Amino acid sequence: MRSPTGMGDYGATMALLKPEARILIVGAPTNRHSPVSWHPDRDDLSGSPGARRGDAESGCVRWLGTAAHLATLARLLPVVLPLGSSMRLPASFAVAVVCCAAGLHAIPVARGDSPPRPSGHPGPAAAKLGTEGATGDGVVVLRAPAGDQVLLRAGVFVMGSSDEEFTTARTLCQLEARQADCRDEWFAAEQAAHAVYLSDYWFDRREVTVARYRPCVAAGVCVAPPYAEGAERFDRPELPVVLVSWNDARRFCAWAGGRLPTEAEWERAARGLGDPAKGVPGRRFPWGNVYNPFLSNHGAFAVDELDGRDGFLELAPVGSFPDGRTPEGIEDLAGNAEEWVADWFAPEYPRADAVNPKGPDMGDRRVVRGGGYPHGSAWLRGAAREKEGPGERAPWLGFRCARDGG
Repeated sequence: MRSPTGMGDYGATMALLKPEARILIVGAPTNRHSPVSWHPDRDDLSGSPGARRGDAESGCVRWLGTAAHLATLARLLPVVLPLGSSMRLPASFAVAVVCCAAGLHAIPVARGDSPPRPSGHPGPAAAKLGTEGATGDGVVVLRAPAGDQVLLRAGVFVMGSSDEEFTTARTLCQLEARQADCRDEWFAAEQAAHAVYLSDYWFDRREVTVARYRPCVAAGVCVAPPYAEGAERFDRPELPVVLVSWNDARRFCAWAGGRLPTEAEWERAARGLGDPAKGVPGRRFPWGNVYNPFLSNHGAFAVDELDGRDGFLELAPVGSFPDGRTPEGIEDLAGNAEEWVADWFAPEYPRADAVNPKGPDMGDRRVVRGGGYPHGSAWLRGAAREKEGPGERAPWLGFRCARDGG
């Protein structure tokens, strides 16, 4: 089972190791966009504890310890990684700090042995989790947790709902307590299914949290959500930031070096590619085609919209439903916080195929996606579309960021 920090992937390996077994942890390489200093001939952080400053022949720092040290590391990382993320520090820096605290020893690695930095994009190298193998002297090698964004490769996917998907949406609505109130026009904006080509892009693994949003407020760039007006319970660092307008979301993503995802990018992340050759859309929900009320933080289409069967009446900490993530590891694309995207809303899609669509040039409402904790199953589908005025603030309305992959 994988923990929110990624350390849970080490659990299976840990179970097979004795406490005195030696462990080698490879720090994730950084990039020249890191707020910590970066040397063109190095992959390590020159500010990392144990790194050798100015040594052009050193690569990333590796950390040597025992399985017992790793147990300490597993307890510290869930605390330090979110704090480092909120301070805009790369994961490798947080890993370095925690490795020192856990008692591991830093080993500078020759440049030729360091993991290669990917070409063609500025994002972090994809870190392979789990056991990497053993060295000649019996040291087990584990790699650092993956980054906070997922790279979705260029390709064609089927966007929108087919007639079958439209019927499914209506059926899901009619299974709710307020079935008599269901209206076909609520789902008409999803039609028609059409092929869309998207270039490479990076997509946040999780919704932006309160902890991640606070530094933007402290910097004077972002507007603080009005939690003090009776919503103090939502002002917790592990929760998705809500009560933010579209402009708040756009401003934060720009400050963080990205942008809001387009509606097409969001749907491709939630549904996958489908079968463009046959015009068949991808999966219905982020986890698959069958609705499961225990895989997301959802509500109900009822007089009382709150549904505690999933363990939460209102917002849940991000990443609380690991079994509901997409195959690429993207969390909470159904429920918890509904999410702003970049596009103006149009009541129907263009029927022609499209390349990197960005929606209408103007409008009066922005698209929101994914449904939130008060929404029923029909609105948690990857194809479901809703809209809000750009100034709207709601306790179930948040966002995540994206950035170009080129």
